[in-house]
Amino acid sequence: MNIAVDKNLTIRLPKNLRGGLDAAANKLELTTNSYIKVSLYTILDLSPFKVKTDIKLNDIISEIPSGKESRIHLLISDELNELLRKKAKKYNISVNELVLSAIMISLKSHAATEKTTNTFKE
Repeated sequence: MNIAVDKNLTIRLPKNLRGGLDAAANKLELTTNSYIKVSLYTILDLSPFKVKTDIKLNDIISEIPSGKESRIHLLISDELNELLRKKAKKYNISVNELVLSAIMISLKSHAATEKTTNTFKE
């Protein structure tokens, strides 16, 4: 019997990134945790929804901000925790940096979609 064990993952991020994350999650009527999880599943290619973006993980790693004034506690499954560790190891970054990268890619994609949507409304 395979029972998923939840892990508490604490993400440290700059306040300005937290503000953008909260705003995007609110706009989509999601919790911040749900927005992060969708971002993670997307970057790990586990999402049934495909987000069209030209942004690649390698491109965003160098942009990871250094400030870590804010914290988010994220409850994730044992399997997701293991996948994050493997992906972070592959890119030679920490799990926290991988999560920040996923958030940044998602926020940039969301901003691009918003811009396109606003263009069509005008």
